[in-house]
Amino acid sequence: ITRGRRAMYVSAACLYIVCRQEKNSVMLIDFTDVLRVSVFKLGATFAKLVNLLNLQLPIVDPSLYIARFAGMLQFGDKTQQVIVDASRLVQRMDRDWIRTGRRPAGICGACLLIAARLHNFRRTQREIMQVVKIADTTLRRRLDELRLTPSGNLSVSDFRGLWLEQSADPPAFTNNRIKARRAMLAQQEQQQQQSESTETPLQRLARTGNHLQTQEGNPTNNTETGDEQINVVDFDGNVDRAFAEEFASYLQAESLKFITSDMANDDFNPDVSTWSDMDDDEVNNVILNDEEVRTKTEMWDRENKEFMEELERKRQARELDEGARKRRKQTRKKVALPGATPLESAQNMLATRRLSKKINYEVLGKLLGNQGSKPKVGPAHAGMIPSGAPSRMISVAGTPMYGSGYTTPT
Repeated sequence: ITRGRRAMYVSAACLYIVCRQEKNSVMLIDFTDVLRVSVFKLGATFAKLVNLLNLQLPIVDPSLYIARFAGMLQFGDKTQQVIVDASRLVQRMDRDWIRTGRRPAGICGACLLIAARLHNFRRTQREIMQVVKIADTTLRRRLDELRLTPSGNLSVSDFRGLWLEQSADPPAFTNNRIKARRAMLAQQEQQQQQSESTETPLQRLARTGNHLQTQEGNPTNNTETGDEQINVVDFDGNVDRAFAEEFASYLQAESLKFITSDMANDDFNPDVSTWSDMDDDEVNNVILNDEEVRTKTEMWDRENKEFMEELERKRQARELDEGARKRRKQTRKKVALPGATPLESAQNMLATRRLSKKINYEVLGKLLGNQGSKPKVGPAHAGMIPSGAPSRMISVAGTPMYGSGYTTPT
């Protein structure tokens, strides 16, 4: 069992097992503080030993640690009274199913905090957390669970002199019921919103009108229905507004879209001048004839002359810029014509392409035995070599020698 495990972990786990069997107030985290190791590593070793040895350890009673933690919180001469009240709270939590499945440190922290407040000791949650070594979330959760029980509604005198025989439901069961009720209320609210969104104004008015008929004997002029308030005197105005809203909703309905689709399928000419069946004077006054169209166009051009000129200048500048970009992108392709012999082909290749700056092309031309003759180049580079250029400026391959870095050997 001990193979592969540190002797320090095994010894601490064995000592903690004995403390649990003897119902001592020493906790597992106390061993980790002394050994300066992780509580999870030591807890894993403890759980492994318990499983391998088939040990049946008693359940930890939080009352064992109340006296120890109360002494660390320094209540003075009222320490025993705080311990009694905290132990009574532990028993009450056990009665209300709060202690079951919970670690004893959280139960002790919540009970000590409440007992300290009962005796007018101002102990903060941070002080309780440092002594009991729990998180603030755990402490608040234990306090909330106790608050939801019948014992949480008792006064100080009733708590000390009265013992409730009834027990509350387990916290997990209560939380599930609260979540289920919230989900049901949210679903009902969503259904109500959907029904109100589909209800037409006339239906809403009819529903409120029926309620008005039941309130005829009421001398007041205002009647409230839920979250709505209806003025009986202005009932006719409400009817008119309801009709207007419903008529507008009918005009925007999907059933009227077939009209526009039929107009799109027919041979519909959008040119107004071709419409011959218009006899409305207002429409005829809106349509302009040719002379009015020309006059209005001239007026628009005159008023927006500067804008049109600026727009034309931008267009021309953009075209010039695009043309310059195209010219920069165009590069001359070097074309090397095939020679009749390998020597001539090599000379033509050297004329169209420089292989390296480290090559002395004049010496290379002498090696090839062609000092005086010019190589053949393609039409794209025919004008690159001037006819009257001196021989020292042109290598055998037709490439200028300036900047080559080499001198001609003598």
